[in-house]
Amino acid sequence: MLLHIDSRSGVDGGTEIEVRGEIDLTTVNKLRTAVIDAVTAGARRVHLMLDGVTYIDSAGLGTLIGAHKRLTALGGELVVRCDVERVLQLFRMTGVDQVLTIQQDEAAPA
Repeated sequence: MLLHIDSRSGVDGGTEIEVRGEIDLTTVNKLRTAVIDAVTAGARRVHLMLDGVTYIDSAGLGTLIGAHKRLTALGGELVVRCDVERVLQLFRMTGVDQVLTIQQDEAAPA
């Protein structure tokens, strides 16, 4: 499956990046480029909307951590929005949930 990314300005002056598909070694550069483009354009708060992600591998996790480090170094913040249990479980198993700010919809089924 391909990776689809849509970026738009957020209400808080940041950038929302909606991601759909699989984040893996073959698609991760597309995500990395979207984050770099947002930061280059001046965003200091980036919301990654991962509700459409069906798979993420270690390359994807590394890219999320790299984006977090890049934004933190600039005084910014990366916020990950995800309700996909498979992805959330991977975040918990790898400890990524202890590093990133992850938001879930309170009404979403677990």
